[in-house]
Amino acid sequence: MAYETRQATGRSCPSGSRGVRQGTGGAPQMRREAVQLVRQAVGAGRWAYVLVNNRCEGNAPLTVQALSEMLRGQ
Repeated sequence: MAYETRQATGRSCPSGSRGVRQGTGGAPQMRREAVQLVRQAVGAGRWAYVLVNNRCEGNAPLTVQALSEMLRGQ
C-alpha cells in the first residue's frame, strides 16, 4: 500500500497482520514497503525515520531487526 494511501486511511499495517508474534515471519509486505520507502528517501539525499511499535507485528524489536537486516541486504 502506498504511503499516501496509508496516510489517508490511517492504516499503518496490512489488514489481518495485527498480533503477529515472533517466529511467524511478521508482515513481509509491510517490511518490503518500509525498506523501499527508506531506500527512496536515502537515494534522494533525504533522511529517513522509521517509527516502529508493537501494533503491527506484535514485537517491535524483532521488526526493527528484520528491517535493519533487509536494508543491509542480509
